[in-house]
Amino acid sequence: MAPSTSNRLLHESSLYLRQHAANPVDWYPWGGEALEKSKNDNRPILLSIGYAACHWCHVMAHESFENDETAMLMNRLFINIKVDRELRPDLDRIYQMAHQLLSHSNGGWPLTIFMTPDQVPFYSGTYFPDSARHGLPAFGSVLQKVADYYISHQQELVQQKGEIQKIFNQIEGDNRPETGSAMFDISQALQEAEKEYDPQNGGFGGTPKFPQAPLLNWLLGQSLRNSWDREERSRALHMFEYTLHQISFSGLYDHIGGGFFRYCVDGEWQIPHFEKMLYDNAQLLSLYGKAYAVFGHDWLLRVMEQTLGWLARDMAHPEGGWYASLDADSPEGEGRYYTWAREEIRQRSSSSEFEQASRLFNIMDTPNFEAQWHLQIHPTRIHEISHDPLASEEARNLMDQLQSWRTERTLPTRDDKILTAWNALTISGIAQASRYAHMPEWLQPANQALDFIYEHLWLNGRLMRCFYQNKASGIAFLDDYAYLLQALLIMIQLQWSSRDFHWAKQLAEAMISHYWDESASVFYMTADDHESLLHRPRVLADEAIPSPYATAVKSLLGWSVLHHHQDWKRIGEKALRSHEAVIQRSYMGHASLIDAMQWAQNPPELIVLRGESGDLSSWKALLDSTFNPDLLTLTIEGNEVDMPAAIADFSYSGKPVAYHCHFGYCEAPIESLETLQTHLESSGIIT
Repeated sequence: MAPSTSNRLLHESSLYLRQHAANPVDWYPWGGEALEKSKNDNRPILLSIGYAACHWCHVMAHESFENDETAMLMNRLFINIKVDRELRPDLDRIYQMAHQLLSHSNGGWPLTIFMTPDQVPFYSGTYFPDSARHGLPAFGSVLQKVADYYISHQQELVQQKGEIQKIFNQIEGDNRPETGSAMFDISQALQEAEKEYDPQNGGFGGTPKFPQAPLLNWLLGQSLRNSWDREERSRALHMFEYTLHQISFSGLYDHIGGGFFRYCVDGEWQIPHFEKMLYDNAQLLSLYGKAYAVFGHDWLLRVMEQTLGWLARDMAHPEGGWYASLDADSPEGEGRYYTWAREEIRQRSSSSEFEQASRLFNIMDTPNFEAQWHLQIHPTRIHEISHDPLASEEARNLMDQLQSWRTERTLPTRDDKILTAWNALTISGIAQASRYAHMPEWLQPANQALDFIYEHLWLNGRLMRCFYQNKASGIAFLDDYAYLLQALLIMIQLQWSSRDFHWAKQLAEAMISHYWDESASVFYMTADDHESLLHRPRVLADEAIPSPYATAVKSLLGWSVLHHHQDWKRIGEKALRSHEAVIQRSYMGHASLIDAMQWAQNPPELIVLRGESGDLSSWKALLDSTFNPDLLTLTIEGNEVDMPAAIADFSYSGKPVAYHCHFGYCEAPIESLETLQTHLESSGIIT
């Protein structure tokens, strides 16, 4: 039901914006109307950035944006603009940097920025309470003081624009190409990760504690390379394996319904912020698939299976693809959808079921979340890293029973927009899980999502950012192209597709045409025909998602091997050359950039199988028996016309054959499975 009164946000494609449509605040979406009115009225802009699943965004909305008195103050003093950071990552990037510059502290959401009509930020914060507490000023007091400051310092603020733009460029690294080879020290990167590693609980850093999937992905890859000695590789592999183990049995994971929460508020992975984001689960699916190829633990398989079940049950669009997130809050309060009262379980279960639940999830002790239990396996009950206390039939039946009871509750609000970038990450995650768990049936939703993107979000040779209510909207950003190129590179290794092979080439060319700056030697986050903003950002560092810049470069380097495309290889190498010094500021924060640099220095090798479908199954199983971070594989069945440039000149006899290719050339064909296995082992490709 529509609100009785509404502002300009009611019909926006963003759930986050629509959540504020009934506010008494005179909100504008970002755009020319709001910016022009700010200039005409000479009123500063209050820019509020958040997202639909953000708990503290909801808190600030209830306390301030739904308050008539506060809204009157906002409307009188400012032009108020509301932005969904998931639809406008460019604005979020610019003003998160501005907040760090102005406040000398980390950003977050909600992000509250005060800026001039010319988009120059001059004061910022994140969450402001409605009354002064926890060392934070009351929001109403902030509003009046900021407005007074703007009136008395307008001339000074106008002059700050050039200085801020200069500092932004310095933060992201200058554009001067370097001429030397890698300045960074791979061993130093390991040492930096070890300093932040938590040997007791797994993971990195203190609180709040995030899974940091890009860093884990790089540690796994490095543990399988020869860049480090055996001891260093062993240490990296342990950090990876133990962290996955700990989050698999902790409060970060939803043991009943599957899927990971965004982060935990404590260092022991006990209590999460209960929002579930598509991008976290996408990356973790990929990691669990690769980990299964390396370790083979049953709990890795169970987590993948449950997480895929959650995606299908709670997140899937009927035509393909997945929605963005589930909120942390339920009608009953934060996290209430996921937590349990002991009496509820006692009353609804048999005595034996209750005894098992009590023993398994330790619900006889003190409740761990607001007088209720957020279910998890107590650390003392996990005897060894290969053991799965949830593997028994009894445990699975108990979890199924709890899930059945939980479906009677109201599911937290789902952000029902479909984002190209996050869907591409999920395609990659499902593909890796399917490949290394040897579960080809898992691949169907990834194929559906690819078809969905191709049909609805690839329009006239350009990607769109979002799909909502049967309509695509928003010009794509670099992450949309980068993650989709990566997804296609992964998917085509599982199943050859002429469409995807050619589509990847079109995507790469569009990405280079609109996001690559040859003179500056950089990929920008925004397209060349994007609106003019205070700054044209780049995203070099990993955040919750891998660096779009690094992913764009690595994907381009990978596809250059298949297409034997010299210019893509040149661009990829050039894009990295100017950022070696950036890595030294934070090795941990640039794991994906380091990973891309390693492909630039040592291009991945390519194994191509050709033959009839039935004849190639054993050959393909051999290649899928292990995970190698620097290997690309293709299986091309029958007399396919479209061929990768690397093997286009080879004749096809109909019999199974393998080619080991490097950038620009292939070795002599291998015509028996036994010879292929010997060759792969002697080459160090499989162990």
